Amino acid sequence: MIDLAVYAASEEGLARVKERLEKHGIIAQYTTDLAKASRAAVIAAVMPHFEEERAAGVRALCEGACGVIVLTRAECYAAARACFAGAGAIVLKMPVDADLFTQSLGIAADLAAKLRRAQDEAASIKLKLDDLKLVDRAKCALIQYLRMTEPEAHRFIERQAMNKRMSKREVALEILKTYES
Repeated sequence: MIDLAVYAASEEGLARVKERLEKHGIIAQYTTDLAKASRAAVIAAVMPHFEEERAAGVRALCEGACGVIVLTRAECYAAARACFAGAGAIVLKMPVDADLFTQSLGIAADLAAKLRRAQDEAASIKLKLDDLKLVDRAKCALIQYLRMTEPEAHRFIERQAMNKRMSKREVALEILKTYES
């Protein structure tokens, strides 16, 4: 089951959408508050009258780790498509066939999962890079203050990490605390 939130600007519009979706067995959280909708894995934003101001809020959701489906009237489709181009949102013309909407939900959920994995991987790589930078700074301190060569400084940090059962990052922080204070 997909964690779906349906957002509409008005209660009246939301009630119409809710009635249609529930008739097809689609379960969702329905809201007129975009902040509440942002907690879901997939957000369906109903925007029959495309408005740049509301679109900006929905577009911001595309930056997070959720899938976004924008539903708009045919006459507003081109403007909506232009607004969400490159943002990763799926833009559909209303009225939407139930099968097409269900397929779009699956695609949006898959995209959201892939985006979350990519964000997690990027965060992990950033941490590793930060650790490498820290170890390199510590090596530079050892080279400068203890006149070690780069391979000697590298081996020193590795040995200290093994002997003290610490990570290289922790050893590097100790070295920097000693020599850069």
